[in-house]
Amino acid sequence: MTTNRGFTLIELLVVIAIIGVLSSVVLASLTTARTRATEAKKKAELRQIALALNNYYLATGSVPSNPTTNWNVADPTLSAALEPTYMGSIPSSPDQYPYYYYDYGTYFLVASYIGDTYGPGTQGWHCSNAAGGVSGSRYWCLEYTK
Repeated sequence: MTTNRGFTLIELLVVIAIIGVLSSVVLASLTTARTRATEAKKKAELRQIALALNNYYLATGSVPSNPTTNWNVADPTLSAALEPTYMGSIPSSPDQYPYYYYDYGTYFLVASYIGDTYGPGTQGWHCSNAAGGVSGSRYWCLEYTK
């Protein structure tokens, strides 16, 4: 009598199903890691912009005028004031939510939408609807008092 030493169809299907479940778990983890990396990059870049603005303020006694294009950091008036003395080049956001800057008179802030989280800002509501965002949106912002 001959015996086949192969796998049954059921065994093969079970192994394929296990591989499918494991690969979906790994892909979900990679997506989460990619999102967190983007958020960390945005926070670091916002800190760089805020420090450049603070250094500009310490050197000149004022901050650059508010950008004319919806408070966007990419506005030419801001880049002309900061580049290259205070910052090599103003970074652009790695996602669809741009970086914002606004001078409120007694303080200034830089902000961006980062994963529906509030930033360490001290002025309260500015971190929730900064830069003309939808009311109730959460923006991560850094504020510097003059």
